[in-house]
Amino acid sequence: MYGAGECFGFDARSHWIDQARFLAEHRVKPSDGMRFEVCDLYDLPKVAPGRFDVTWFNGIFYHLPDPVAGLKLAADITDELLILNTAVKAGHPDGGMVIAHENPDRLLAGMDDLNWFPTGPRVLTGILRWLGFSEVRCSVWRTPQNQKPGLDRIEMLAAREEGYLADFDAAAGEGEDRLRHVIATSVPPRSLIAVLGPGAEGIPQVPSREMVAMPLPDQAAGTDELAIGEVERLRGAGAGYLAVTAEGLAWIESHPRFAAWIRSHESIAAAAGAYEVVSLARPREEGGIVGG
Repeated sequence: MYGAGECFGFDARSHWIDQARFLAEHRVKPSDGMRFEVCDLYDLPKVAPGRFDVTWFNGIFYHLPDPVAGLKLAADITDELLILNTAVKAGHPDGGMVIAHENPDRLLAGMDDLNWFPTGPRVLTGILRWLGFSEVRCSVWRTPQNQKPGLDRIEMLAAREEGYLADFDAAAGEGEDRLRHVIATSVPPRSLIAVLGPGAEGIPQVPSREMVAMPLPDQAAGTDELAIGEVERLRGAGAGYLAVTAEGLAWIESHPRFAAWIRSHESIAAAAGAYEVVSLARPREEGGIVGG
């Protein structure tokens, strides 16, 4: 990594370490301070790699028979930032882990038969906070073009200190840009999302997600019940989430029955007075799932 005083990379297979050493040997810039070792993750303490400001935990988590213990080994030697990039199981409620099996004889597989897939950023956020990272963000949730069917890809940023990710947060922008970023990193790809706001012209377009407008109802009698019925209709048509714009939030505050009904569902992202994203499939405080 350019600018780093010391780098340490490891993999359980010598195939990848041989490539890394070849590249380090032939790079134009100095490679002093770069070290690569053939090492199983669970044997990392035996190598005594030292402590690091930044750890990149890339493509490892979902290959492990005990991913939380494995991630903890890396987290324990990370002082500032951990970047976790992993495949996740698509089509399951976010918040759990799905058991799986793979063939250790395959070069791109893990070293064990047993492995676990997270189901989204919710479960990974809980694990990273338990590991002592005070700030956690999902930076990517997408379906890569060549990804194996049934899997998505997620990247998480986990910082030790509050405020460390302030620049990352600011880069997401405000208003519609911010809502677009929130949907792209908190709602699964291929989801249908209803948007409560001024109308179709205010709908943020998000890659791999389908957005449908729910224009603000008028102020006639029975409006709350009509709005609830419209959300139910959209849910019946496949909408799993409701995104509420700033205009939608203002409307909700003047309709207490609808507000109580929608707030009985879990809010997965919110900024006071700016937006809110609600899961229509998950009641508030529902736990995660385990199993396939």
